[in-house]
Amino acid sequence: MAPSEAKHYDRIVAIDGPAGAGKSTIARGAASKLGFQYLDTGAIYRTYTLAALRKEIPLGAEDLPESNVHALIKDVKINLEWDKDPNKPAIVTLDGEEVTAEIRKNYVTEKIRYIADMKMIRAMATSLQRQTAAGGRFICEGRDQGTVVFPNAFLKIYLWATPQERATRRFNEIVGTPEEIDMETLIRKIMTRDRLDMGREVGALKKDMDAIEVDSTELSIEQSIDKVVELAQTRMQELGL
Repeated sequence: MAPSEAKHYDRIVAIDGPAGAGKSTIARGAASKLGFQYLDTGAIYRTYTLAALRKEIPLGAEDLPESNVHALIKDVKINLEWDKDPNKPAIVTLDGEEVTAEIRKNYVTEKIRYIADMKMIRAMATSLQRQTAAGGRFICEGRDQGTVVFPNAFLKIYLWATPQERATRRFNEIVGTPEEIDMETLIRKIMTRDRLDMGREVGALKKDMDAIEVDSTELSIEQSIDKVVELAQTRMQELGL
């Protein structure tokens, strides 16, 4: 490739992978060790969800046109201020009001999926993620960070673990709580979620052709974090970043 044609790389580590693979924990840990910031993409969708609920949009209604939702929330102002510590949540404001705690409440969580599956809202969120990360050094995670949101990320990772391992991790989290269910049911739920995520019309889970696969099945959280850090440091050295 000629120098004039050299590819521009964003200072982004994009981690994609199935639910339950440890993406959020590993991304935060790696960000801390690398001195990067953690881009909480979920906070963005939560804030759009809160905006819709405050405008009394009946999220989940079968006859709700996506265009109506977009028209009502397209002009809301969302701002995220990042702490130097990636383990601390971003300070989120919606039209000037801090909503950092509000977006984590159950009534918001229950409705996120309706917003996250809307093509026009997802486009808005993608634009906001890019604006937020411009000029900075971030680690982000999700389903389509490397394939759609940050196609020029200097490092793309596809983090996964077997359904059995992900079910075991989840079981250990919920054992002894009202959410507890048996392992076989957990495995079925996880495999169903994988199929749904891979088949989504927008934001589908997909491994980018440039992504490095990291299998966390046999790794501890700390080992997985160290693997991501090692890959990032090696790649930065190669690219002179």
